[in-house]
Amino acid sequence: ETTENERQHVRQLVSRQVEALVVCPVGVVFDHLEELRTPVVLVDRCPSKSGMVQVTSDHRTGADKAAQLLLDQGHRRIGVLQGLPNTLPNDQRLAGLRLALRRTGVKLDAKLVAGDNFTEQSGYCSASDLLKRHPDITALVAFATPNAFGALRAAKELGRDVPTDLSIVAFDDSPFAEFMQVPLSTAAQDVRKLGRRAAELVITQLRTGKKPRKRMHQVEVEIISRSSIAGVSST
Repeated sequence: ETTENERQHVRQLVSRQVEALVVCPVGVVFDHLEELRTPVVLVDRCPSKSGMVQVTSDHRTGADKAAQLLLDQGHRRIGVLQGLPNTLPNDQRLAGLRLALRRTGVKLDAKLVAGDNFTEQSGYCSASDLLKRHPDITALVAFATPNAFGALRAAKELGRDVPTDLSIVAFDDSPFAEFMQVPLSTAAQDVRKLGRRAAELVITQLRTGKKPRKRMHQVEVEIISRSSIAGVSST
């Protein structure tokens, strides 16, 4: 999760004369990738404006649909556990969330957005903070499954039962999400399809010596509804 480590790994691979690179960047700085002459495909945390070949999930639509699960159950005071700010996935998920809320006539309250990374620790700390400062929150949108795991721990410590009086939906998915005590509803990225598409694109560049005309490639997100969401409690 540090750009300097990323730079070092890229330099090492280029020094070994690799023919191409598939990179899942930290997502903050891209100059060391843009200057490469080796064919490159970026996956997930891509620059919003760049001529580089990129493969990402449809973060905006996925977040829109995930938020709609909560809105359909009557939730309006929704807290957001964001990931790393100013990265494409985080920004696009915020945009999708705003879109869903706007359709329902609800404005995203900046005071209900917390977090600084796609980690369990960030989810735990931000959920604890939000639920203490805004006990009227009835639902949380976690921008990564680890964020949601942290939120579940925070909710338990604060005596908030999931989903009876706190609903949670997460972006991403994990093999553990459906087997937890409270199986998580998620907007699941198709990691296999992301990897396959990236491999196809980098192999095409190697065979043709040219970048594909289409630079941005998006993969659909699947909404998986489990039992971490319930209607707003009337009590």
